[in-house]
Amino acid sequence: MAWPADNLMAAASVANYNKLNGNKYSDFIEAWVKQVKGSLDSHGLIPHRTFSGSTEMVEGARGSSQSLMLSVLAEVDAEMARSHFQKYKELFLVYRVGLPGILEYPKGKEGSGDIDSGPVLFGVGGSASIVGIKAFNIHGDFNTATGIRNSVEAFGLPVSVGGKKRYLLGKMPMADAFIAWSHASFSPDEKMNDFDWSESWKAKFLIPSWAVFGILLTILGFSFYRNRV
Repeated sequence: MAWPADNLMAAASVANYNKLNGNKYSDFIEAWVKQVKGSLDSHGLIPHRTFSGSTEMVEGARGSSQSLMLSVLAEVDAEMARSHFQKYKELFLVYRVGLPGILEYPKGKEGSGDIDSGPVLFGVGGSASIVGIKAFNIHGDFNTATGIRNSVEAFGLPVSVGGKKRYLLGKMPMADAFIAWSHASFSPDEKMNDFDWSESWKAKFLIPSWAVFGILLTILGFSFYRNRV
């Protein structure tokens, strides 16, 4: 098996070297881009997995790899990156209890989590959303990027000990590394420019959250009452 996201990281490195060293690899990059454009999935996006040594697709686009690839694709081909980002946004961006997140599988398709996706909750992928922060920032959608960042803050179980912050209760260092990498895409001014925390936006998040909490509390109370009786 081959993972195109890994190959794209290498291609982006070559593209940056090429820009700094007299464009000596321009032909290689042009050929690579042409091959990629001829091997897209049914959505017109780069597949998640292909057979090793060929461009034959094994699995179509997924949120985790799309988020990663769209964080660097512009360094290889800016026009293709813009086109793919719009498709990615249409197919993978969703809102849950008022907060934005990135689906692991495109809208209309279901799947389970694995080592690539990390935890998947209500279709929203952990890896896809964390790295999606950077993808949206790179493509200038700072409002959505900040919204996803706030989603991570709301559901990522952050803890601060000794002046250091860890997510998922500090149990997954790789998640911390990717969160730091994604946050690094914010400029100092953008870090201060919080998401739209208007009263209406708060309501979209808080009302459903408290409703779910109330339902769970009612169920627990009813169960306790029945056991007492």
